[in-house]
Amino acid sequence: MPIDIAWLEEKVFQEKIDPADARIIKKVTAVKSYKKGDTIINQGAAGGALYLLYKGSVSISCNQVLLASAGEAKLFGEISFLNGELTSATVTAESDCKIYMLTRNGYSELMRENQGMVFALFTYILKNTANVVRKMNADHSVLQHYITGGRA
Repeated sequence: MPIDIAWLEEKVFQEKIDPADARIIKKVTAVKSYKKGDTIINQGAAGGALYLLYKGSVSISCNQVLLASAGEAKLFGEISFLNGELTSATVTAESDCKIYMLTRNGYSELMRENQGMVFALFTYILKNTANVVRKMNADHSVLQHYITGGRA
């Protein structure tokens, strides 16, 4: 399956991608398919890849506790992608999935070819991560409120 450049323009980069940049993206990005129930990432495994969910949905768990579900245009694997450490969660396909995968080596190649595109991708990573942190903060606040019995 080829990479859907129009989809990337709309969902990730929010701008037109010229043909030369589209060729670079196709060169450094792998398209992976997973069936419902497949493990995409195992917690504690070597990381170093960024995953962008093109089609389908996934569940994200840590120590066998469900943390979140994610759907189209959501990122995962970004923590180990950025810090090079082992993966912090297990990601499982909730439905059949198509995923775009970018390794750290591919990202480095993209950086050499087009720094503007790398900046746009990094901005997308940061926005995604900020949304995760906001949700965690809200969940933590609710838990604190519950634990204290509504006392501040």
